[in-house]
Amino acid sequence: MRRILFTLSLILTFVGQGYAQERWELTGLAGYATSSSKLPAVGGDYKLKHSVSFGGTVGFRIVPQTVLELSYHRQNTDLWFDPRIGARQTLFPITANFLQLGIVREFLSGQLRPFGLFSVGPAWYHPDRDDIDAEWRFSTIFGAGLKYMPKDSRIGLRFQARLVVPWFGTDTGIWCGLGGCSPNVSSSETIVTGDFQGGVVIRLGDDIENSGGSEW
Repeated sequence: MRRILFTLSLILTFVGQGYAQERWELTGLAGYATSSSKLPAVGGDYKLKHSVSFGGTVGFRIVPQTVLELSYHRQNTDLWFDPRIGARQTLFPITANFLQLGIVREFLSGQLRPFGLFSVGPAWYHPDRDDIDAEWRFSTIFGAGLKYMPKDSRIGLRFQARLVVPWFGTDTGIWCGLGGCSPNVSSSETIVTGDFQGGVVIRLGDDIENSGGSEW
């Protein structure tokens, strides 16, 4: 019985310390997305036009220097098709949406906080045409960046670079509509997009004056 009580007291102490470190972070981000990769298909390749990307995150600090993060971002762009023979074709405007759940790991606890991130979630591509279906795919995001979190302030800055990777299956018909499907994807490759974003972080919670860490 004493051992059980002792174990429970340790667990409660650990949990209490964890809750003392709770932080919510709201971040608005905007930047530019670019892609040099192509999605091979029958007769040519798909590619997304470079364009602006924007979105936001809601983060919860589960332990010091580690944030569980829910994020959403979108890119309003055009879908291109490069045929094996002939000129590039602009198929239609398209909106790429990404909803992700992941981890942000900070490597320092001071005012300057370099970080790495990884997340997974659905991606959906919504054509700006009523006769073509949206496409849903699984996606992953890898990235790194820097936060600047001034001491005794609830507002900071965040800068990041990411690789956005949606996954398309082999021999998949995509963007199907009343007129049939766009040329089938002929491999399991994907359109990898790199984006570069910056934005404002707003911290919510108590004990903000002690969250700045060192005077870095």
